[in-house]
Amino acid sequence: MNWLSKHARGQGAADFLVTYGWALLIMLVVFSVFFYLRILNKSTITTPACVLPPGFTCKEFLMTSDGRLYLDVGQATGRQITVTAMGCGGPGANPEMRPVTPVPIGQGGHGFVTGPFGFSCANASPPNFRGTVTFAYSMAGSALNRTVKGSLVSFLSSGAPTPVPNPVTVLTSGANGVDIATEGTNVYYQGSGADLYSVPVTGGSGTLLSAEADACGLRDMAVEGGYTYYVDSCDGTTTAKKILSSGGTATQLATQAVGSGRHVALCGDGNMYIAYENTGNRVQFVPKAGGSFTLFYSLGGGDRDASAITCDSTQTYFGWSFSGELGNKTIGAPSGVSPTIFGPVGFISEIAVDNNYVYWADFVDQADGKGSVKKVPKGGGTITIISTGGSPWGLAIDGNAIYWSEETNNVIKRMAIAGGPIATLAENLSIPTGIAIDSTYVYWIETGSHTIKRALKNP
Repeated sequence: MNWLSKHARGQGAADFLVTYGWALLIMLVVFSVFFYLRILNKSTITTPACVLPPGFTCKEFLMTSDGRLYLDVGQATGRQITVTAMGCGGPGANPEMRPVTPVPIGQGGHGFVTGPFGFSCANASPPNFRGTVTFAYSMAGSALNRTVKGSLVSFLSSGAPTPVPNPVTVLTSGANGVDIATEGTNVYYQGSGADLYSVPVTGGSGTLLSAEADACGLRDMAVEGGYTYYVDSCDGTTTAKKILSSGGTATQLATQAVGSGRHVALCGDGNMYIAYENTGNRVQFVPKAGGSFTLFYSLGGGDRDASAITCDSTQTYFGWSFSGELGNKTIGAPSGVSPTIFGPVGFISEIAVDNNYVYWADFVDQADGKGSVKKVPKGGGTITIISTGGSPWGLAIDGNAIYWSEETNNVIKRMAIAGGPIATLAENLSIPTGIAIDSTYVYWIETGSHTIKRALKNP
């Protein structure tokens, strides 16, 4: 019995192998093929993930097959930050960081900290990337530099991500004129005729702030301390005014029987400066509290046509469109002191300054007629061309980047102050001219569609 029992069990095992052996062999071959094709290779069993510390999120990430990382980071730290350096390496590593073109990211906003061309990572190898990413940043209002470290797992892609268009929001219609201003709550502009209007930065119907008697005089305006300052200039008379930005009755600061006062700047000496387009090529100022006009300087006759004015803590800067000259003069200097003149530098339509440079939009550019954006050191020196073409009109600057409109290309552009690629923030517009910025958005007026629009400064 024992022998027969053992024989039966052996026969059963043989029958099992005969019956199921082919199936086991096929499964073994299939698994071998899977491993050969890396389908079940441990390195390919990957769930893409990007993990950053609290206050930061990965909006989008991608690693290309040539090891270039594209990382879109969102931040909610409570203040604007500016990313200045990046690094990436193996898991748990502390990779060496390299400088990048500064990327400002507003509170609640996001941006590609790797820039539009990606950031090279040495340890990316097919079919995926597993490692550590770091970036350094500064925070508005703080002199400290901070570092963020996170982990990233990503498949490798054959190409860079397709940029998502920056959404453009129409705030209101019925806008006229070419210039606007904002303090971050409302946008101020010329509406019907020469009337002064405002619209919330979130959009809505325009609110009439001041109805002017003339239909040709209002053009430029500036906002400070809850007031909007502007000039009403027509029929041989220039009147400086201010009105509460919330509305009310306009206050006349001064009036004078000299026409063509157009361009406005508020300087730190408590005065409102006005550049005149035709009359004696002059700049005058009037106290913001009211008073009388005082001549700051006059270049006499000649077809110069003052077209822009701004100031910093010590100097005024102004440009003449027809003569193509750029000048500056110390605030508070007597009228008999002549300004310092640079030029010719082109057909100036707008000026902006930072700590080191004077920037301007050259609408025509005497060299090629297509226009350019330029800068020159405040103390004088070599002029640098930032961008060419498009007939730039409006210009604005913050601590991180310069922004401008191109009237004939129908776009809004931005470039970091430190240099680097030029980004298009909005396109397919209808003759954009004046622009203004706050901490999050760039705003502009379109003379072709008579609208006020906005887009993110750093999409």
